[in-house]
Amino acid sequence: MDVTSGVGTDPPGEDHPMATSKRTRRVAIFNSRAEFIEALRVALEAGGFTTACAHLADIQNGTLDLLAFVHLHKPQLIVYDMPRPYESHWNFLRLLKETDSLKAATWVLTTTDKKALEAAVGATGVVEIIFGEPYGVADVVAAVAKMFPAPREDRDSMGRVLPSMHVLVVDDSAEIRELLTQMLEGAGATVTTVDNAERALELLQQLRPDVLLSDLEMPEKGGYWLIGQVRALAPERGGLTPAACLTARNSPEDRAHVLRAGFQYHVVKPVDMAQLRGVVGILALKP
Repeated sequence: MDVTSGVGTDPPGEDHPMATSKRTRRVAIFNSRAEFIEALRVALEAGGFTTACAHLADIQNGTLDLLAFVHLHKPQLIVYDMPRPYESHWNFLRLLKETDSLKAATWVLTTTDKKALEAAVGATGVVEIIFGEPYGVADVVAAVAKMFPAPREDRDSMGRVLPSMHVLVVDDSAEIRELLTQMLEGAGATVTTVDNAERALELLQQLRPDVLLSDLEMPEKGGYWLIGQVRALAPERGGLTPAACLTARNSPEDRAHVLRAGFQYHVVKPVDMAQLRGVVGILALKP
């Protein structure tokens, strides 16, 4: 991940007004992707932040009064996604930054094309951190932690971007199981792994995990068989368990097939840590 720090990026010290108790650490999230907004909200609130979220389209079409939103929620840090065309959106953002309501806020700007943004607007002192492609939930959480440090007693929790949950991982590859375990346990989840679909079905009914994460292509019975068996269970036996699949297939037809089968999400191999944590975090919120 390429992170470029702008003017004034040194993290505030212990006596800085942003380094107060976690109940007053307020972050506003503005992004064009609803799933990313929700995953980031979950991750930041798991770290002790208070969040307020809005979709960029609502600001751009006038449905949401951004200044009134900021006045209501009083964020100390704003995570703002910069869409194209960069020149016009940059001018809009620059004018916002100079308003009385937003002058005191720290800004974290996310973008999928850092070079194009810098070519369009040049170096600035307005935005503190710019992310290149790809950026994910864990990257933004790390940026917030840098710009807006938690009190000493809470800092360890920032690595745990997932709320307390139990994830059942199913994959015939020992290496993949180990990798997913490291990713998820590092984010704060409890993980149980199994190497075949039939055993996974038994454990799901016994352990009742919060999330099922299953490979699609496995010897004998695969992920499609497993999700079909799970969805046939009664709710009290785990039939409604939120689930995502792991697959190297990523065509629109493949994604549609996955959803029709009963999975809510699919995670493309090779697995991206930020995407995995974001998907699992969203699934854990489902009833």
